[in-house]
Amino acid sequence: MTTENYTIDDMLGTDTLSIIFGYLNWKDILRARVSKKWQEAARQTQVPMAIGDEAFQAEDVYFYDDPPDIFVQNRETAVALAWISLALPLLPSLSFDFYRPGQTRYSVVRGEDAGPEPESIPASLHSIFPPPPVTAPVDLSPIANFRGLRHLRFRTVAPDWCRLIGRYPFFFEFKNLEILELVNAHRLKFDLADLAGLPNLQRLRVELFPPCCTGNLESVRVLRRSLRELCLAKCGDIHGSIHDLADFPNLSILNLIGTQVTGDVYSISSADFPSLETLSLSREMYGGSEIDRISDAERIVLATYFLRKRGISLSSDWTYPFSWWLKSDSPDHYESLPNLRPPFQVELVDAGPRIGWRWTNGSRIDGGCEVNWLDSDPPSPSENGYEKYLQDVEQIQSNVVFYRGYNRPPTEQEYRALSESKYNDDNGGNDVLDFWAGDLLEE
Repeated sequence: MTTENYTIDDMLGTDTLSIIFGYLNWKDILRARVSKKWQEAARQTQVPMAIGDEAFQAEDVYFYDDPPDIFVQNRETAVALAWISLALPLLPSLSFDFYRPGQTRYSVVRGEDAGPEPESIPASLHSIFPPPPVTAPVDLSPIANFRGLRHLRFRTVAPDWCRLIGRYPFFFEFKNLEILELVNAHRLKFDLADLAGLPNLQRLRVELFPPCCTGNLESVRVLRRSLRELCLAKCGDIHGSIHDLADFPNLSILNLIGTQVTGDVYSISSADFPSLETLSLSREMYGGSEIDRISDAERIVLATYFLRKRGISLSSDWTYPFSWWLKSDSPDHYESLPNLRPPFQVELVDAGPRIGWRWTNGSRIDGGCEVNWLDSDPPSPSENGYEKYLQDVEQIQSNVVFYRGYNRPPTEQEYRALSESKYNDDNGGNDVLDFWAGDLLEE
C-alpha cells in the first residue's frame, strides 16, 4: 500500500487523535466521533475546561466563577448524562441547577437512607413552587463514570426545588475533584468523613438548611494539603474545634457560621492559618458573637485586632458589621429601660489608619461610649490620610452623647441615673424612634 492510499483515519492513532480533541470543546468532540477509533480517542481525551461557551448565558456567569462544561438544568440533559459519561468520561466539570426560569422541574432517583417522602407542597402554593412533573425519576449514578471530574456543583434558588434525597456515595468518589458545591440541597445527606474519597479537593462549599450534613471538623484533616476554601454555613450538625484546621497551609476562606464548631479566637497564634484571608466564626466560639462578661471584651477585641492586622476579614453569626453582644444571661447584664438602651454591644471603629473599639447600644445617633484606641498614636499632620483621620474621629465622637466619659457600660445604678436624666431632658419623640432603631439593629 502506498502513502497516497492512506486516509487520515489510517495515519492517526487514538493517542494522537485524543491530543487533537483536547483543543476542542466537549460538544465538538461529540460531533467528531465518526468512527470506532475516533470514539475510542474521545474516551481518552482530557476535555479542556469550558471558557465562554456559546450556550452559557450572561445571567449564569453571575452564579459561577467559571462556566461548567455541562450545565444540567432540565430533564433531557440529566437523562443524556448516561451516554455522555461513557462517550467523554474525562469531562472535567458538571453543574446541576434543579430549577431555572423557563425550565421544567424533574425528579431524581432517591439515594440511600432517604427516609420518608417529603411533604408535598400545598396546591395553593403551586403557582410559586410548582411540583415536579409525574415522570420516571432520573438516575444520577452514571455521573460516577466521569472519572476525570474536577468540578461538581449542585445548586438551586430554593431548598424545596432540589430533588436530591438521601445519601449518594458516588458524589465522594472522584479522586481528581477540586471543587464541590452543595447549595440548598437540604435533603441531601452526607458526613464530613466522606471527604476522605476526595483527596485533591480545594474548595468545599456546603449550605444546607435544615442541616443534613453531619460530622466532626477533624475529619477535614485528610484535606490539609489541598484545601483552600471551606464553607459549612448553616450546617448545624457540624461539631469540632476550629483549631483542628490551624495548620492548613493553603486555607484562605473559612466559613463556620451556623455550625456547632467551638474554639477561642484568643488562642489563634500568629503562626496559625498562614494563608487565611476571610474568617466567619460560629456563635459557639469564644469571641464569635457573644461575650460572657464585660471584662472579657478587651481580650476578645485584642485577638480580633491582631487577626485584622494580618489582613484577615472577619464576620460572625448574623452580625454585620462584625460586632459582639453581651449575653442576656451574663451576671453583668441588666434590664433595659424604655427611653435609653444600655450599651451592651461591642464594635470596632476605624479612623483613617487607626483602629479602636467601644461599647454602644446600637444607636448611630447618640448611643456610643468613649473609644478605646488599639493603635496608641494617631497619624502625624504630615502623613497622608491625616485629614481623613480627623474627619473620622469627629464622626465617631458625634455619636458619644449619653455615655460620654464611659469607656465601658455604666453600672446599673449609673445607667438608671442616665436614663432619668435623659427622660427629664426629653423634648419629643425622637428618642422613642431611636430606641426602636436600636432594637432593629440588634435583631
